[in-house]
Amino acid sequence: DPVWRASGTVDHGTVELLVERAREASYVDDHAAFVDTLIGALDRCDDPVDRGSLLLALAVTRQGLLDPSIAAHDCDRALDALRDSDRPGQAAFAAACTAVMRHRAGDTDGAIDVAVEALVLRAAAPDDHDSTRATNALSILFAEFGAFTVAHELSTAALCGRVTESMLDPIAYTASYITVEAAHRGVVLDLDLMRQACALAHRPTASEASRTALGPAMTYELALLGGDVSDLPEPELHVERAAPLAPRFAAWYRLVLASREQDEGRHDEALVHLDHALPPLVAAHDHLRAERALAIRRDCRGATGDLVGALDDSIELSYHLQRIHVTHVEGLAAQVAQRADLELARIDLHEKADVLADAVATDALTGVRSRRWLELMLADISRGEGSATVVMLDLDHFKEINDRYGHILGDEVLRRVGRIMKEASPGDDTIARYGGEEFVAVLPGASRAAAESFAGRVRQSLRDENWDELADGLDVRISAGLATGRLPAIRAVMAAADRALFEAKRRGRDRVVAA
Repeated sequence: DPVWRASGTVDHGTVELLVERAREASYVDDHAAFVDTLIGALDRCDDPVDRGSLLLALAVTRQGLLDPSIAAHDCDRALDALRDSDRPGQAAFAAACTAVMRHRAGDTDGAIDVAVEALVLRAAAPDDHDSTRATNALSILFAEFGAFTVAHELSTAALCGRVTESMLDPIAYTASYITVEAAHRGVVLDLDLMRQACALAHRPTASEASRTALGPAMTYELALLGGDVSDLPEPELHVERAAPLAPRFAAWYRLVLASREQDEGRHDEALVHLDHALPPLVAAHDHLRAERALAIRRDCRGATGDLVGALDDSIELSYHLQRIHVTHVEGLAAQVAQRADLELARIDLHEKADVLADAVATDALTGVRSRRWLELMLADISRGEGSATVVMLDLDHFKEINDRYGHILGDEVLRRVGRIMKEASPGDDTIARYGGEEFVAVLPGASRAAAESFAGRVRQSLRDENWDELADGLDVRISAGLATGRLPAIRAVMAAADRALFEAKRRGRDRVVAA
C-alpha cells in the first residue's frame, strides 16, 4: 500500500505520480485495483486542485470502458474542480476530455459547448505538459466529429509539444487513430505522423500494452495504408494479446485482426473477430471504428456468399451513418440557435448599456447634458486644437421663484428652460446643467458673435414663453457671460465666462456680457 494510506494524507507529489500511472492503466482491463487506489486517494485529499487532478486521472483510467458515461461523469467533476484554478492548462485538458467523453456518451450539444471552453482555456494556458495533453484530447474530438484535417494538425502539434515519457503512448495512439480513420473515409493525410507514432509505440520505454499490442496493431494498419514500415518491427498480431486490454482497445485490436484476415482472404476468420469487436465498439460509441467494422463484415459476408447478411450490414451501416449525421447536424443547429441567442443577448446588453450611459450623461430634470458628461467632454476637447466659446447662463432670481411658488413649480421652470436651451443650441450636445439653475454651453469653433446669437435666442425664447399658464405673474429671465479661447485652455475659458456672468449679474441681470 502507498505510504499515504498509513499517514492518512495525500501530498501533491503523490497526486502527480498517480496521474502519471493513470495513462498506462487506461489501456489494460485489469485496472480495478488502481481505480480503488485513486478513489482512496480522493477520500484523503483536501486540496481542490489536487482533487481535480485525481478525478481527471480516474476518468483517463476508465476511458477504455464500454460505458463512456462513467468517464464523462469523472471528467465533469474534474472540470468543476479545475475550472477556476490557477492551472489553465490542466483545466483545458479537463474540458477537452469532458468534451470527448460527452460526445461518446451521446451528448453532442454538451460536447461542443465544453470544447469551446477547452479551446478558450488552452489559448490562455502556458506552453506546458497540460496544454499539450489538452491539444491531444481536442484532436480526438475533432476526429470523432469528422474534421480530420484539423484533428491531424492538432495531433501533430501535440507530438511536437512539451511531453513527458508517459504522455508518448496516448499521443502516438491518437495520431494513428486519426490517420487511419481519415483514410477509411477518403481523407488523405500525411503518413509521416503515423510512422512516427508507430516508432514511439515500439520504443523500449513504452508501456507493455503499447509494445506488445497497440504498437504492432498500429504498424499493421500503417502497412495497409501503404506507409513505409521498413524500419519498424514486423507486426505480430495474436488474438491472445487482446485479452489484457481494456474493452474499447481490445475491440479495436480484434478489428485490426479482422482487417488482416480479410486482406489475406480468410473471411470466415475475419467474421469471428468482427463478432467480438462490433458489440463493444457500438457500446462504447466508437462510431468511426464501428462503421469500419460494419463495412468489413458486409464485404466478408458477401465474399462468403451470405448476401442477406451483407445486405443487412449495408442497411445497418446506412442507418448508423444517417444517425451520426443527424446527431451532428442537430448539434450544429443547436449551436447556431445558441449563438443567435447569445448575439441577441449581447445586442440587448449593449442597448441597455447605451440607455444607461445616456441616462448618466443626461440631466434627468432638464433633459440637457449632465455635469458628469460635461467633465468628460472638457477632458476630451482639451487634448484638441482650435478654439471654443463658452457661455455660462444663470436664471435670475430663481430662489425667489422657489420661495414664492414652491419647488415643484421651480422644477417645471427648469424643465422648460432646458427645452428652450436645447431648441436654441446649434447642436444636441452643447448644453449642460452646471448646477442648480446654472447652465453652460461649450461651442467648439464658434465665434463670439455666434455665441452671443445663441444667448440672445435663449433670452428671447424665455420672454416669449407663456409663463402665466404655470402661475400668474411668473416671469423668468436669464443672465449670461461668454468668453473665447484655445481648446487646451478650455477650463480657463470657462472661468473667464463665469466672471463675465458675474459681471452681467452685477450690471442688473437679464443681459449678456462678453469677457
